[in-house]
Amino acid sequence: MRPRQQDLATLRLAAQRAVGMGTLLLLVSCGRQAPNGPALEGAYSPRTLAAAAAPNGALFPLQIGNRWRAVADDYYRTEPLNGPPYNEVRIHTDYARSLIGTEVLFDRPYVVMEETWTQNNPFIGEPRTGSYWIRYRQDASGLYEADVALTTPPTLDTRNETTTTPSTGTSAMFRMPALSASLASSIPEEQRSAFQAAWGKVHARAELVRSVLRKSSPTSNLVNLPNGLLPGEITRLRYPLHPGSKWEIRPDPLFSSEVEAIEHLNLPAGRFPAYRIRIDNEGLGPADAVHLWMGRSGQLAVRFHFEAEATDYQGNVIGRVIDDYNEVLHEVSLVVP
Repeated sequence: MRPRQQDLATLRLAAQRAVGMGTLLLLVSCGRQAPNGPALEGAYSPRTLAAAAAPNGALFPLQIGNRWRAVADDYYRTEPLNGPPYNEVRIHTDYARSLIGTEVLFDRPYVVMEETWTQNNPFIGEPRTGSYWIRYRQDASGLYEADVALTTPPTLDTRNETTTTPSTGTSAMFRMPALSASLASSIPEEQRSAFQAAWGKVHARAELVRSVLRKSSPTSNLVNLPNGLLPGEITRLRYPLHPGSKWEIRPDPLFSSEVEAIEHLNLPAGRFPAYRIRIDNEGLGPADAVHLWMGRSGQLAVRFHFEAEATDYQGNVIGRVIDDYNEVLHEVSLVVP
């Protein structure tokens, strides 16, 4: 069954309540290969599975000192029903991630990932920068994340000696709550309100997904849950991973994951076997998609694709507004235990 589409107000409410981990991306379903999307080579095979699997069921490399650098491009465009796009803008973001130490929350230790981003945005001139902090715990049953605000700097119990104290100066990433002048300028004036309404739907869905992946709010439900999940946590990965395995990230709003396949990715950081994981939510539209690729070297790629139809006053479709986000790993440095 296709996921049903919620109205804008419901999506915004869900976005305010959602929580989660650092970047997710979506599979581009409109047939346009994004310039920096992960190059896929091959699909599931026993050899690929063996290379992607990790000892004792654990997959994510949570050794303090591990570092990653990823690059993302977010493409927004408006296009008529037929013909080339009216316009397209690109927002470029560079992510530096590192495991900087441990923090005790809920009477148990978590490994802290610091994610610092720098964004070059055509609408704001000077680059903007900021930080998030994600708290991970892992055992043989899965990878879990403390359900707390990601914008709050940690109080570290142990620290990587080569890492300086995280800065508390955090600025929010730039978002476009309304269709930008750059995107609207090429649209015929009589059609702009229709495209503005379509943009509102795309923006709401994107913020809903980003909220569950990038920013958390304090947890209010500290109930013991089965299968390794402890009070005050959400589930990022459920082990063992294999094509067809499914789990719930969080129940409210409901976000779930499913492993679709195991693939090889050719990325700037190298060639990696990876699990392709789809993220689902009832607020997504029928043409929307969210995917990430995970492997023994960590998060390798993320994609999302959102689109909404622009309709005239009679309900006739006259075009689309599209948001394609693509992130790939450029550098990785893993500490040998």
